Amino acid sequence: MRNTDETYEFLKRYKGLKRVDNYIKAYKGYQARLAAPGLTSEERETLLLDKEREKQDLEFYKTVERVVSHRDSVKGEIEYFCKWNGLNYEHCTWEPLEEIRPIAREQLEAYRQREAEAKFPFKSAVYARTQRPPFEKITEDPEYITKTGGQLKDFQLTGLNWLAYLWSKGENGILADEMGLGKVRARLGEIYSASRGLISSSKDCANCFILVLPVPPTAPVWAFPGDRSTLNHSCVAVAISDMGTGSQCNHLHRHGRCERGHP
Repeated sequence: MRNTDETYEFLKRYKGLKRVDNYIKAYKGYQARLAAPGLTSEERETLLLDKEREKQDLEFYKTVERVVSHRDSVKGEIEYFCKWNGLNYEHCTWEPLEEIRPIAREQLEAYRQREAEAKFPFKSAVYARTQRPPFEKITEDPEYITKTGGQLKDFQLTGLNWLAYLWSKGENGILADEMGLGKVRARLGEIYSASRGLISSSKDCANCFILVLPVPPTAPVWAFPGDRSTLNHSCVAVAISDMGTGSQCNHLHRHGRCERGHP
């Protein structure tokens, strides 16, 4: 958002020069491939298309995925901690309201709504592992799926009930099958059901959960737009993937602004 053109000598005084060197090396390699003798028109077109996709990605990175926190700046103005699309939490930045309001109205409104709901962990019902409410079979798809026109398949609903049963028993389990068969949806269905007391007849609900995601590529899967209503409503998701992301999460925890929502 605030890019500037600087000379290489100027950049030497700052950390991260290795990234500049890698960029220069990659750009020279790209130019060399374009100028290579014997390059066919199809290969040249492929290289140009790849470069165009790279430019589109860079534009995507400048859009706000979610607002994580807020604070008062030294000047007394409100600043918001922004998570950018396609980037990890280590790349979150503090931005003044007047700069992000035009590009993040929905994200700001969603953040304010989460703050107003105040679903903090200490307000969540606490159950001892051996004293959780008895399991009640879930026979219908969770509302967050049906209201978007979706529908769980029979085996997905079976997986959802198995996860809910394990939760009520305080036991661990691994839902494992082939890729693309809906494990994420089944897990989200369990979170949704537990946060609304649908797993048992108890009215006391657990509205905060922690999702531990091992590597960055998995985080966007849990943040799919169709699932955001569930995650925004009932859980804390922390992506433990690298030192930068962990430092950002720890900083927010220490300062009492643990984000409620998806990664």
